[in-house]
Amino acid sequence: MSSTILVADGDAAIRALIKDILEARGYQVETASSPASAAALMARRGPALVLAAHGEDDDGGSLVHEAARLGLVTPVILLISSSLDNPGRLARDCGAMAYLQKPVVRSQLEMLVRLGLAENELRSTATLQEERLSSAQAFLKSMLTAEEGVIFLLDDEASVIDHSGPVESLLGRDVGDCAGQFYPSLFSDAAVNLHEGAIAKARTTREAARLEEHRGGMVLETRVRPVLKGDILSGFVVSLRDITSKRRGEVGLAEGERGTVRSATTQPAVSWGMTRSKCAACPFRTWWRTRSRSWRP
Repeated sequence: MSSTILVADGDAAIRALIKDILEARGYQVETASSPASAAALMARRGPALVLAAHGEDDDGGSLVHEAARLGLVTPVILLISSSLDNPGRLARDCGAMAYLQKPVVRSQLEMLVRLGLAENELRSTATLQEERLSSAQAFLKSMLTAEEGVIFLLDDEASVIDHSGPVESLLGRDVGDCAGQFYPSLFSDAAVNLHEGAIAKARTTREAARLEEHRGGMVLETRVRPVLKGDILSGFVVSLRDITSKRRGEVGLAEGERGTVRSATTQPAVSWGMTRSKCAACPFRTWWRTRSRSWRP
């Protein structure tokens, strides 16, 4: 946001008068002869304040909507002819901050310009605080889903904002004060590309990226979660944790299951009945044969 004041009026004499008064007070002034040319200047310069003619031949009120479209917090003061009725309502309907009647009175012009610049500063501060609050809320939301271990908060360029947890024990090296450092640079040369790739994947897909490293007998899991404000990437939350014991437990369980399968395949089949010779000698079988031979319908 610049400190320039933009004056838009189809009357060259009025533009020159206002420009001379304000420049004499030390302000930087740009001029435009139409709302269209003023809109182009707003897009390029982002002025701190706009004074725009509004009436039958000029539509300065359209610059209020143009400022909103460009994402500017620039206040707009309408320059309205004294012949028009109810200028205050015109200004309110357009969403302007205030109005100044023509012909311009120097003292009123200077007062409204001071108020307009103060309004710009307040709006800019409020917008910045809102963005910071939104970013903080987005980071906190991502941290709620992070696992125990080391947590890094990164900005949108993957530089470290803050961190918590036993960094040196997990990274295996003294990284000193991490704040401001490029996150992948905290790792050894062999792991830099892995972490750069995880950051790039999270940035592109807007979804969490995961990688698993095996180093010095330890298994390290890393999750990179993008922090989004709507569709805008604000940064990343990176969580690192030691999952060595978990992996060893899984390996032990798998070995136990394989041992059970091998044991089952080598056991003799279980017999639930008699062999043919034992069955033939069964007393019940002999009794039944005798009964069946003597029975007649």
